[in-house]
Amino acid sequence: MSEGFLDTVVAGSFGGLVVGLIIFFFQWYKETRTESRRRHVGYLQNQLHDLYGPLHFFLSQNEQLVKHSVEIDRQYKDYFEGKQWADEAMKRIEEQALATIHLSNRYSEKVTENNTAMVDILQTQWYLIDEDDIELFSSFQTHVIRHHIEFAENQAKGVPLSIRLKLGNVRFYDPESATRVRQKWNAKRDELRTFRTGFVGRRMRSRPTTTTER
Repeated sequence: MSEGFLDTVVAGSFGGLVVGLIIFFFQWYKETRTESRRRHVGYLQNQLHDLYGPLHFFLSQNEQLVKHSVEIDRQYKDYFEGKQWADEAMKRIEEQALATIHLSNRYSEKVTENNTAMVDILQTQWYLIDEDDIELFSSFQTHVIRHHIEFAENQAKGVPLSIRLKLGNVRFYDPESATRVRQKWNAKRDELRTFRTGFVGRRMRSRPTTTTER
């Protein structure tokens, strides 16, 4: 057996090994990348289903409820304020005014109930919160807690007005949170749709084709 023949065999074996390694690592990279994308898609689905979806639902409802409550207050002012009523009608007018106020307050109470539901969601699904939303959601929870303690429980009764004013207003509806959640909801749906479209496209391209002989 000549030395040249051995060199040829060794070179051929080495070349085959290199090709095999390249194929192996390419397949490993492809499978790893596919698995990573699947995990990311699963995470997006969980975020939408368990966190941003429910928050978007409640915040959108709150937005409509607040608008409706504000409209009731506007109608109240137009109808009741700045008018002279006959003495015999005052009792009826007072009852109507109180009923209108109660109606507006009831919608505000519904907003508060939705806020409590959203706090429960944030506390149980906190691990799905995007990092850039942590501060915003923490502020939202703080205002919900303050509203419950200072107003629902009336624990601020007796605190000097000057102190309460320095503590700042309590927001029971936060447009900033509604806007942010709506943006995240839409962005994550678009991202998920893009992933799904790309995954289906790759499956279609990788599907073996068959021909029918005539």
